[in-house]
Amino acid sequence: MLHRINRLKGHSDAVARMIEDGECVDTILTQVAALKGAASQLAVELVRQHLAKCAATCMPGTKDEVIRRVANALAAVM
Repeated sequence: MLHRINRLKGHSDAVARMIEDGECVDTILTQVAALKGAASQLAVELVRQHLAKCAATCMPGTKDEVIRRVANALAAVM
């Protein structure tokens, strides 16, 4: 998972450099799209690796309530 976080940082740093260097907006937006994709991949990986453990230990409620909470959290990210 840390490699996904590092990828996210790399894209973020690239966007900042591009803005500072006065790159064209289309080039910056392409990098922003890569940043968004990296964030989405991180969210998916978080769900994949931690859902079962977290749902069992840190998310009180019925199965339906837990599913609703996770779905709402994913909707906020996506």
